[in-house]
Amino acid sequence: MRASKKMIPTPNSCFTATQIARAAGLTRQAVHAGLAKVAPAGEGTPASCWGFSDLPIDWQLAIAKRGVMRGFENGEHYLRNLPAPWKCPLPWGQGTRANQDKAVKLQRVFIRDLEFRASPAVTAAQADAASLEDFKKQFGYPINERTWRRLRQRTLERDAGEENWQRLEIYLDDRALKPRKASQHIIQNEYKHQELDSAITALESRETPTAQDRAFIWDKIFTHYEDLTEKLADAPMANRERRSIKASLLHYLFQAFPAGTLCASSASLKHRFDEKLAQWRAKGRTAAAVMDNRKNSGRVAPKLCVPCRTKRPVKASLRRGLEQVPPSRGADDFSVSSLRGAGLERTEAELVSADS
Repeated sequence: MRASKKMIPTPNSCFTATQIARAAGLTRQAVHAGLAKVAPAGEGTPASCWGFSDLPIDWQLAIAKRGVMRGFENGEHYLRNLPAPWKCPLPWGQGTRANQDKAVKLQRVFIRDLEFRASPAVTAAQADAASLEDFKKQFGYPINERTWRRLRQRTLERDAGEENWQRLEIYLDDRALKPRKASQHIIQNEYKHQELDSAITALESRETPTAQDRAFIWDKIFTHYEDLTEKLADAPMANRERRSIKASLLHYLFQAFPAGTLCASSASLKHRFDEKLAQWRAKGRTAAAVMDNRKNSGRVAPKLCVPCRTKRPVKASLRRGLEQVPPSRGADDFSVSSLRGAGLERTEAELVSADS
């Protein structure tokens, strides 16, 4: 009787660690650890890939279950037709601060969970228990084991085998990924701001407005806002109308400009609006009042003139001569804060006078 030969998988039935991790809801590290004693597929296939039958039986069952739930015939069919990796439908900057904070907290818990599971001495049940404790410490309330496993599984599926655990979007709640719909009265009031269309169209570029463009458009926005609200009295109903006009104006502005142009999010736009409006009113209600006159938007410190350099703090060893400062570190390399902390802050002029 002829001995049966092991069938060599073809490229279509040979799967990489990333594909297996995505299908089984595992990390690539876990896949490599689980297949450490299983030889990769034979010749004619990509390096470090395995056939479906080479996988541990519990992985095969898990992949088959996930595949059938998604409408595939079996686990191998699911592996051959994995959907495209998950993409965040909402830019990170457009989310609320509360949702972003929750994502950061979940990231801390998840990374700690990975550390637990990387230890061969820790079982899956022990890792789950430790992660539940971490979750309670981070969020201030407990969840059950089933909820934690769902959150963990969702994170792994969104990562899609990339193991990019610093990508904060994969930790966002499902509800946070849905753009918030403006209320009906905000949408109804947007027609009042159509007169700003001509001012926005006059800009040379909405994506990269200059400082003059920004000052021009803010001036138009605030003039328009005061035209709509100046006749409203300081009364409860009038204040409610004022808030409604402001909300619809902010919604209009956030939609009129590309994301991140005026502000990164609708919440930051509201803060910027209040800040600029107060500045505009205090300085005469003109475009010049909201002009950004900074030449450099970065934090580049200006160069010091020669007389000013002599007033910079240097190490106290200058009392014994500048030549004693180690050549690897010049006198000007010592920061003010480090010298203050050591009680050594003295200016070069003082040291020269002390030595003389």
